[in-house]
Order: sequence, then C-alpha cells, then structure tokens
Amino acid sequence: GAAICVGLTVALAWKMRRHICLQKCVLPGLTYILSGMLVLRAVSNVNLDMLTLLFGVFLVLLATYFAFFDGKVTLKEGGVTAFVCSAIGGVSSALFGIGGPTVALYFMTVSRTKEEYTANTQLIFAAAGILNTVTRMSKGIYTVDLIPLTVVGLIAINIGKTLGLRVLDRIDIRKLRKLLYLFIALSGVLTVVRCIF
Repeated sequence: GAAICVGLTVALAWKMRRHICLQKCVLPGLTYILSGMLVLRAVSNVNLDMLTLLFGVFLVLLATYFAFFDGKVTLKEGGVTAFVCSAIGGVSSALFGIGGPTVALYFMTVSRTKEEYTANTQLIFAAAGILNTVTRMSKGIYTVDLIPLTVVGLIAINIGKTLGLRVLDRIDIRKLRKLLYLFIALSGVLTVVRCIF
C-alpha cells in the first residue's frame, strides 16, 4: 500500500512540478520526515489505542473548526506555524498512519493557488514516502514478490489520479477547502470507529 501511495504522490508532484515552491517546502518537509522518524524510534512499544481514539476526535474537531471559520482563519507562512503543523503531521503519520491533515491545512492557507497547494503537499508526501519505502526495503518488510501487486495498484491509482486532476481543474480554491475539511472529518470519524469496534 505504501509503495502504491509513493507512486501516486511522485506522479502528482512531477505532473505539477511547475507549481512547486521549494522555499515553502523545505522546513515543512524536513520537519514532517524527521519528527516521524524520531517518534517511531521513541514509542515502538507504546499502546496506542487511547492515543488513536483521541487523534480521531482531534481530526473531527480540527475540521469542524476550520470549516466554521472558513476564510476567517489564516496561518502565517513559514517559521513556527510550518514547524508545528508539519511536526504534528509527522508524529501522527508515524503513530496512526494519517499524516496529511495538518500539513494539508497549512499549505491550503499559505498557497496562492490550488495548483500550488497540490504540488507542494504532494512533493512532501512523495519525499516522505520514498524514504519510508526505502526503509521498509532495507528491513525486509517490502520484498520483491510484492512488486507485481504494486504495479497493478499503480496502474489503478494513476487512472484515479487522472480523473482527480480533471475534477481539480473544475473546482475553485474555496470548494477545494471545503472538500479538504470534509475528508479530514471523515478520517477522524473512521479513526474513532476503528478504535471503538
């Protein structure tokens, strides 16, 4: 699954490379990757059930807050804001496998266009995904026999990418923000449901 996601993020980042703003990506990208790696080493034996439940509730509250104050809440570009949002993203990715929401919210508020938002987030997720996949390969978690399944998954997910880019062309940044809040809330709800059941 992780290798397939890497294929998607790399393809999207490459497709939208003209809209990437490297200056905006360096601090969030490094923070996202390093915080995730540090947390994985620190909490390998911790029971995460309660933390996962709280994280799900946090996602729902976060999405509700931003949806309610849509257009009234702005995050400052760079510095502390980039560090905090990306660190939360890296930690939650390492612990719960959901690292995108806070990074996506940060870039949604500091990006000038929907294309810049998409390009920057996909670049960061691609870099983190490549590092993750290389680590899995070095530890024998991702093996050669998984390559055929990965190829099939990549073909399917890139068909989805093509359709998704067509949708992106037809919606404005305000609608994209609303979709983002909805997906973050759904991620939170699904996380809570998985914990309870």
